[in-house]
Amino acid sequence: MAGSSARREHERRVAQREERVRSRHPRLGGLLLAISEEPQSTKAWATGAVGEERLGRRLDATAGPLVRVLHDRGIPRSRANLDHLVVCSSGVFVVDAKRYRGRPHHVVEGGFFTPRVDKLLVGRRDCTRLVDAGLKQADLVRRALADHRGAQRAVLRRGRLASLRR
Repeated sequence: MAGSSARREHERRVAQREERVRSRHPRLGGLLLAISEEPQSTKAWATGAVGEERLGRRLDATAGPLVRVLHDRGIPRSRANLDHLVVCSSGVFVVDAKRYRGRPHHVVEGGFFTPRVDKLLVGRRDCTRLVDAGLKQADLVRRALADHRGAQRAVLRRGRLASLRR
């Protein structure tokens, strides 16, 4: 399911915080949890899960006999995952979901006397690193699809992307 790993991580962090607060303050732990907010890092996992779930529903609406949509695929030997994979006749597309406010736009800084730097901004937030991360994810899928003979075959087992060898 779309967003399931982000949702599990959020729930794990909430439970871990609750256990920590209740063990340190047995009598007041419940009250402390009720009047305090979750840390921003924990909230970010919930926000991310909502974004992945919403995008997952939209992608599922496009699925059919010629378009397959796969969600939340684990990357072997890593804690990371691919948010969405769209498989169709024109190729395999890796979709990394983010839930930011603002419109994305391309900015070029520097130039004549300084090195030219291309940036991706969403609102005023610099999201350039997301482009590199997306390219790495696409390369992982590309390598998994290409076996040593150049055939374009792969299989998804138990939510993990694994390459097939003949």
